[in-house]
Amino acid sequence: MVFEECTFRELESLINKYNLDSLWSMILISEMPGKYLIDGVYKIVLSGQIIGLLDYQHSDMYDGIEISLFEVLKKRNGHGKKIIEYFLKFVVLGKPVYLIPQNEGSKIFWEKLGFISSGEEMVLHYVPSLK
Repeated sequence: MVFEECTFRELESLINKYNLDSLWSMILISEMPGKYLIDGVYKIVLSGQIIGLLDYQHSDMYDGIEISLFEVLKKRNGHGKKIIEYFLKFVVLGKPVYLIPQNEGSKIFWEKLGFISSGEEMVLHYVPSLK
């Protein structure tokens, strides 16, 4: 599994191909075609296939990593769990991770992966030492 920066054109193509949520389209509004996306959008590649997208960045507010958006392109095959487990183990390297789930189903997904309430309304976090 590899996390690679996603270009404007790649993201635009994936949004159209998979009819992704409008939140992904909002990223395109402030970016320039052909350049790497500034705010940390990564495509997740497995066996030469793009299986997901993850928008994350360092957060000074949380003193850790903040996940803004996460998308599995082909659902119901376990890729989402595998992507996040890999991300937590090999990408963030022991830093705490924070996010706001988009809905109740999303919240359940993240909680199954060890994310817990941060004490701040709607925010979940993962602290490696707690898992």
